[in-house]
Amino acid sequence: MKKEKVSGKNKFEQAGRMILSAEKIVAFTGAGTSTDSGIPDYRGIGRDYWTKYDLKDFTFHQFLASEAARKECWRMEQEFYELVLRSEPNDIHYALAELERAGKLLSIITQNVDGLHQKSGNSPEKVIEIHGSIFTVSCLQCFKKYSREEIYQRIKSGIDVPYCAFCYGILKSDTISFSQPLLPEICARSLGTTLQSDLFIVIGSSLLVQPAAYLVTKAKEAGAKVIILNFSPTPYDFCADLVIYENACRAMVEIMKDLHTRSGSSR
Repeated sequence: MKKEKVSGKNKFEQAGRMILSAEKIVAFTGAGTSTDSGIPDYRGIGRDYWTKYDLKDFTFHQFLASEAARKECWRMEQEFYELVLRSEPNDIHYALAELERAGKLLSIITQNVDGLHQKSGNSPEKVIEIHGSIFTVSCLQCFKKYSREEIYQRIKSGIDVPYCAFCYGILKSDTISFSQPLLPEICARSLGTTLQSDLFIVIGSSLLVQPAAYLVTKAKEAGAKVIILNFSPTPYDFCADLVIYENACRAMVEIMKDLHTRSGSSR
């Protein structure tokens, strides 16, 4: 089907119409969702933040093989955790929380580990964290879970590389590292909710990371409308019903303004 050409304010109006008519919205959010909250994007805004680290130290295999790599990884994790703690939700997070309150949001599939969707008011059961969460830590041997704050305080006290207090196994943040496979149950849940959606909205993701990015095509194949909202083009723009190249936060503000006007509500 030929796409409608939209430009300027019309693109926000079209997005508002699509959201208003949808009943089962799935939002797929990437790093661009949180950049306006001060969290740097590895591939986009704030990417210079990551140049201080040698990212080869952060592959899953290197983390397992080298205590030196684990030390460097925990140093990075400490700094990033402090950054996340200082961060607050932005208009994208609050907009999605509003869509949940309106009964339109089926789920949020997020590549982010910062917990800002939950902090803005989205129900934890609605948020699928495909790359994990920075707020918990697990032992890779006995699988005991720790709060990130407990491990944070251990490292603050002078322990460079923390180990499990029960079995002395390797501890790792419950975030997905480079080359680490996604959890099968998370993949299955993400696909299941995608196939139920009638509107699939990509927000702030370059859609370069697989297998998560393929969910766009799965949504389209299942009959959902697709909106891609990102600052720059993605490899999946061809299958979207509407593509908006814009700062995601500014765009979401305009879309919600239009939605409020159409629905006769106020924020």
